Order: sequence, then structure tokens, then C-alpha cells
Amino acid sequence: MNNKKNIERPSPIKHSDLAFERALLSSFLQFGLESYIDVDFVTMETFTDQTNQILFECIQATMIEGGKPDLSTILSKSVAMGFEGLISKDDEIAYIRALYNFPVHKDNVAHYATKLTKLKIIRDGGRVLEACHSRLNEFNGDEDIGDIITSLEGPISELVAQVYNSSNNKPELLTKDTLEYVNTLVENPHEMMGLSTGMETLDKSIGGGLRKGGVTIISARYKVGKSTVGLQIAANVAVTDVPVLILDTEMDYNSQKNRFIANHCNIDVNRLSTGKISHDEYYRVEQTAAKFDSLKIFHLNVSGCSFDTILSMARQWIYREVGFGNDGKAKDCLVIYDYLKMTSGEGLSDFMKENQIMGFQMAGLHNFCVKYMVPCLSFVQLSRTMEIAQSDRIGWNLTSHVKFEEKSPEEQADDVAAGITPPYNRKLTPEDCRFGPKLDPGDYINVRMKGEFAKIEIGPTRNELFRKSQPIKVPDIGSVGTDSKVT
Repeated sequence: MNNKKNIERPSPIKHSDLAFERALLSSFLQFGLESYIDVDFVTMETFTDQTNQILFECIQATMIEGGKPDLSTILSKSVAMGFEGLISKDDEIAYIRALYNFPVHKDNVAHYATKLTKLKIIRDGGRVLEACHSRLNEFNGDEDIGDIITSLEGPISELVAQVYNSSNNKPELLTKDTLEYVNTLVENPHEMMGLSTGMETLDKSIGGGLRKGGVTIISARYKVGKSTVGLQIAANVAVTDVPVLILDTEMDYNSQKNRFIANHCNIDVNRLSTGKISHDEYYRVEQTAAKFDSLKIFHLNVSGCSFDTILSMARQWIYREVGFGNDGKAKDCLVIYDYLKMTSGEGLSDFMKENQIMGFQMAGLHNFCVKYMVPCLSFVQLSRTMEIAQSDRIGWNLTSHVKFEEKSPEEQADDVAAGITPPYNRKLTPEDCRFGPKLDPGDYINVRMKGEFAKIEIGPTRNELFRKSQPIKVPDIGSVGTDSKVT
């Protein structure tokens, strides 16, 4: 069977450096695997000359298999890999021999590899721009503007992500540098692993707040107050100087702004929306408005947008408003998705049902969070049976799941009996937590919803409230040590 590979010699390439290509190959040949390990992000495409590409493939395969990249092994490997005849000419063999004697220093290997990788990025960027230009030529002006932007921004963002991640996908020894690692934690203490929701009991129960790279789901029936919870958490996070993006599938900008002002100024949201507020209420707004300027809470209505477009908008926000650290990951921020559902009919077919698409969307949201290392708080609908309505697949990719429900009349009566008036009318119940302990069975976090002010108040848990309402029983010390008679 003829498995000979045909590699077309590329045309002269502007962004290349043949001298550095020779130096890098020479380092691999002279110093072996030791020189390759720290620059294993190098690929065949790092090289532009055909002979250098083939040589790299043969050298890499030899080193990975534990062999020594001498001349005979390289030639043998070229035959096994289907490159027979491509590097067997006298001048090519002479070229390989010369590489073994090429003057290189092992300390310069990273420099060679880095320079060639940068040139590859420039070449890849050119190809991406050409592909974007070709895609634009297919548009006729009837497309959604978000789709047009995504066709440009998506490929470029993928290229950027590949650059950041190319050297980070290596197995690391879990057991190394234990003391140094703990010293770093001790020298840089922090309250919790994730961003605080501003609700201490909830943070503890889900394992340290909203974790980077994870999706926390809050599920509820419709009209229970999901958006109010989201807006409250957004404000709690923003006061810590962390920017927040609310991706809103229902409410427009003005509706959410009215709710935010009503929440912080204790004004009826409906009267505020019509401008019919009292002088005292206006004064409260006047006194509070200056504080709002420092809070970075961004709102974007995404109703009718495809899911890919929504993720593209979130990505653009991270690039424009958040920025990246030296590790290539996004700086501290929070994305709130209110709420996860089909925003358009895109993708529906006889072979792809809504629940399947919702599962894929959740997987896409999770992958987005992992890629940029951002936390996401998302809301979903509960069904009549109080289960996540759209898909079991949503549960596969979540970090924590918390139910937000109305309290039953019996539960509210227990509050009144405990001296709580008015009673709490909502409850938060951690259901599934990858990192946290949840709460004891039957326990929940009490919440008082003040819908007219778009506000929630967090109370004690059910068990805490019960313990406070029970009188302390003092044993009769006179009966200690005596036998009780049963009659």
C-alpha cells in the first residue's frame, strides 16, 4: 500500500525566517528531547520551508517515541511516515548533516521557537482576515447586524484564544511544590473562592460564591422574581468594583433601570416609571444617584438573538470593558444570563428538539466560562413539577443549582408563629452543589420579596429561625441520678 504523502512546496512567504527555522531544528537534533519539552507548542505549521516541515515531523515523532534523532533514524522515520523521496536527495541529506554541526546554544531554543511562533501568528492572522473578507462577500445586507459582526469577531477571537492556550495545555504534577503553594495562599488570603453574591449563607452553601469557569443556575417558576434576584446580586457584586453584564432575554434597558433605582431608593417601581414620585422620593434619588456612577452594571437586551450571537456579545464586552490579565484570562467580572431559553427558532428541526438545543446551549455557556475563566449566574424556568423545565442536559454542566420558590401558606404560618411579621414569602434552596455542602435536608434560606420596590431581603435559614423561636429547656437537677418509675 502506497501511503506516500504529497506536500506541495509553498510559495515564498513574507513572514518567515529560514535562519531561525534551521537553528531550531538544529537544536532539536543536537540536544534531543530536553530542548523540545519546553517549546512543545511548536508545530509543523511553525515552519514555512517544506524540507524543514518534514524534518520537524520526523524529529518530533522520533523524540516522542523515545528515540535519538540521528540521521539514520530520521531517514527511516521519513519512510515510515510516508515522506519517502522527499528528503532523500543528496543536497537535502547534506543539509541535514549540516544541521548537526550548526552553531546553536541550548539556552536560545525558547528564543528561536518564540520568534517563529509569532511569525506563524502573523500568517494565521492574515489567513483569518482573508476568510473574513470572503465571508463578508457572501452577505447581501439582509442579515442581522449581530450575525455580520459575529462572522468577523468569531474567527479572530478563536485565533486569540488559541494563542493564549497553546502553551498551557500541559499535564502538571499535582503533588509538586506543595509548601510553596500553601505559602502563596497564606500570603494572599481571601474570603472565598468565587465572587460573593452578597448573601453569606448562599455563598457558603454553594462552596464559596460564584466560581470562575462555572455556571451557577437559579431556577424558578415564572413571575416569582428571578430578575429581581439577578439585579440584587448584580448590585452586590458591583459594589466590590467588579463589572457585571446582564444578558436580558425579556426586559429592556429602561425597565431594568427603573427597577434598579426603585430598589436602591425605596420607591414604588410603577410610580417611578410614570414619573409620579414625591419630593421626598426625588430627594432620595438625588442623594443616591452619584453613587450609581461608580457601579459598573451593564445591561443588554438579547431577545431574538441567536445563542452564538449572544456569546459573541458577551465576548466583546469582556474585551472592551473587562480586559485580560497576564495569564490571558479575563479579569474579575460576572455575566448574568436572564434567562436560558430559546431566544429564536434557530436550529429547531424534526431531528433537533428544543430540549436538545437547550442542552447544547448550556454546554456552550459552560465552555465559554471555562475558556475565559469568568463566572456566570444563569436563570432557568421550573416546570409545574418543580424540575428544570428545559432539559436534564442543563444539569450536566452546572456548578451549582439553587431553587427560588414561593413559600407555602403553612411555611409562612410557621414564620408568624416564630414572631416574624410579615413572614418571609420566598425561599432559596441549594439543590446540587459541586463544591459546597448545601443545607440540611428540609432547610432553606428565607427571602422576603418586595416586588413593588424590586427588592429582596435575605433572612435566616429555616433551621436558624426555628432554633431562635424554641425556649431553652433547663433540666430539673433534682431528678439527676434518680430512677424513673414507669406506671
